[in-house]
Amino acid sequence: MKEQSALHKIDAMLGQYHKFDVSLTPLVLKVYLPIIQFSDIPVNTYHNVRHNHSNYELQFFVEGNDLVEINNYVIPISNNSLLLITPGEYHRQKMTECCALKYCIRFDYMITDKTLSVHEVPWCTEIIKILTESPFLHIENCDMLLHFFNQIREESQKKGLFYFERIHVLLSDLFISIFRLIADKFHGHQSDNRDIEKEDLVLDLFFEELYSIPTLTAEDMALHIGISVRHLNRLLKKNYNLTFRQKLTATRIEVSKGLLKSTDLSIEDISEKTGFSSVEYFYKWFKHNTGMTPGEFKRESIKNCFHESTF
Repeated sequence: MKEQSALHKIDAMLGQYHKFDVSLTPLVLKVYLPIIQFSDIPVNTYHNVRHNHSNYELQFFVEGNDLVEINNYVIPISNNSLLLITPGEYHRQKMTECCALKYCIRFDYMITDKTLSVHEVPWCTEIIKILTESPFLHIENCDMLLHFFNQIREESQKKGLFYFERIHVLLSDLFISIFRLIADKFHGHQSDNRDIEKEDLVLDLFFEELYSIPTLTAEDMALHIGISVRHLNRLLKKNYNLTFRQKLTATRIEVSKGLLKSTDLSIEDISEKTGFSSVEYFYKWFKHNTGMTPGEFKRESIKNCFHESTF
């Protein structure tokens, strides 16, 4: 029953994204726009659990100050700042007194013009190099981008004549502006799958929503997406370079690390909440992945937190 409810939740979440194909020759950007964030006002999408995505995630912070933790980096966030997180990078928004309001957009890119060499388009070569080599990009004082986000929100809210086409144009202008900012600061195959974009997005949602189910299998995931287990394994290899079991265990370990750091839950409760079949199994895999037992990790986190607070 819990698994079925969570699967329905994933389907509902997929329905909360508008998908756009934005062409910036020779690139086509596959853009996923969360409907709820652009329907009325920017909403607080605070996410304190460590997680990652198979897509690029673009976060634009409208107002408020906050901290975002990406792997071992902690990035202070201010008004009108832009944060671009690359696929596979674990991150979370840290708890502060006032959570920042932000817009989030996910995207991927494809090179579709086979007659045009990427090397003939210098900006494309440079942007792809920056995107693929950096775990994240952080740019402050991006005031000029706020107009695009607000216009997209207004079009989504009013739903006037040709509003969808208007959003498409705004997204094109938005990404041109973002790529220009990235280039300024950091200078120096069409698939025949029936819905490959949905498959990539559902990978993230599946692990984010269902990691706590102890009996979860690759067969469950493949059946829900509507693909074979063999094809699922190819997608997992492409997006995470992991098997299903490795990705599921890594997700559970990352979530448990966040709970050990930020809550007073017992190790037994955390083991149950993160889907491990037993406390002993949790101990085994936690130490295998981190080199420490859960208790040692928690004590080390408390010690580090105390050390940071003294400076």
